[in-house]
Amino acid sequence: MGGRKDIEVPPPSDYADALGKAWADFVRMDMERLASNAGARYDRSNRMLGVPFLNDEVSVEIDSRKVLDGAGQELRTYQAILMLHYLVGAKPSAPAGTWLTFREFDGGMFYYSAFESRSIARIIETFGSNVELLRKAAERLGGEQVAMGDVAVRFDVFPKVPIIVVVWQGDAELSPSANILFDSSAGTIFSTEDLTVVAGLVAGKLVKQARELS
Repeated sequence: MGGRKDIEVPPPSDYADALGKAWADFVRMDMERLASNAGARYDRSNRMLGVPFLNDEVSVEIDSRKVLDGAGQELRTYQAILMLHYLVGAKPSAPAGTWLTFREFDGGMFYYSAFESRSIARIIETFGSNVELLRKAAERLGGEQVAMGDVAVRFDVFPKVPIIVVVWQGDAELSPSANILFDSSAGTIFSTEDLTVVAGLVAGKLVKQARELS
């Protein structure tokens, strides 16, 4: 989905091609098995899957090829692609419970610049001097506080894709810093490029919540 600097917002032609391929891969799957693997709900009569997505449930309508949020609005194209990639890639096993940094995934060094600019930099800018705001913003998205850094929050972005956002607050001597940790199983579900999009999506939603709170 896009090049190194444009992963979150690739050109429309890239979107169309990626979305078409994602749907083609998706519709070939056994839906009941897919739903079981992904922790989703399959409505056979309506040909639809319900998939938890942060603090929402997304509807994937198979015949109309639409991906809708809980309010019935179509997801942005890159989010729909990510949802389809998750459904196709999810495995029967549970998350491993082992946390990795982005650089530890295959190709992580290559994509790190995009990962950092789309997620880490935005988190530091918004929460580096106000970790209490991170707690409040994360609570709105269903995050659960964990013991790391000055403040860390765990999210289930998808049922089998937990991540942790951790922030170390700056002071007079040290600049603030942040990181996003992924369960090691994420690399079996998503490409590393997709993990960049996952991180950017969560960072964007946290920043949006922070603006609303401010």
